[in-house]
Amino acid sequence: MRRGNGPLHLECRDEHGNDVDKESQPFVVWGQYLRSPTMQSTLVSSLPRSWRAVAIDSPELRDLLLYVGTQLDEDDLPHRTKLTQLIYERFQVEFKKLIEELKNAAGRISFTSDLWTDQNRRSYMAITAHFMSFGTNGQVTMTTRLVAFRYVPGSHSGQDLAKVFVAILKELGIFNRIGMVTLDNASNCGSMMEFVALLLRDMGVYLTRKATEFGMFFA
Repeated sequence: MRRGNGPLHLECRDEHGNDVDKESQPFVVWGQYLRSPTMQSTLVSSLPRSWRAVAIDSPELRDLLLYVGTQLDEDDLPHRTKLTQLIYERFQVEFKKLIEELKNAAGRISFTSDLWTDQNRRSYMAITAHFMSFGTNGQVTMTTRLVAFRYVPGSHSGQDLAKVFVAILKELGIFNRIGMVTLDNASNCGSMMEFVALLLRDMGVYLTRKATEFGMFFA
C-alpha cells in the first residue's frame, strides 16, 4: 500500500512479486486477494497494539478509512476537535430530551446511586432515575434512565458527595420531586445523605431516613 495526497492506493502483486492489474482481473480474484493472509497481515500490522488505533487523528486509522472508503478524501475525515463539537451538541440535544421526560414523569422520581473507581483511581458517581411515565397509548409504564455519570474529584467525604448529588438534581430540575434514594451500605453513603437532607431542607424539601440490611433508603 502507498499513500498519496488523496485516498490510499493499493499496489497488487502475485505470489511471485509480479504486478497484478486489479482493473483487468475478475472480481472474484480481487476479492480473494483482499481476503488473503498477506492482505490481512498488512492491514492488521498497520494498526498499533493500543487504543490509539481508534483515535480519529491516528494516521493508521485514517489510512484504513481512506482505503475502505474509496470515494473519501483526507478533507472528508473529521478531526478530534470537530468530533468533540458534534458529541457536545448531540449531548445537549439528548440532555434536553431527558429533562423534558423527567418533567413529564407521573408522580415522584426515585434514585439509585453508586460510586465507581477506574483503574487510574478516578472516581465517578452514577445516578439512575426510576419513575412512571405515560406511553403514547396512555398506558403508564415503569421507566429507568441513567441521568448522570459524573467525575468526582478530590475527597469522597459525605459532604462532598452530597454537593455533587444535589447539584445534579438541580441541573435536572427535579430536586423537589424525590421519591426514594437507595444506596449501598458504605460508610460515606450515610453521611452523604445526611448532608443531602440538610442541603434540601434549605431548599424546602425534607427527607427521612430508613435503614435496612441492604442499605439505606431515604424518602
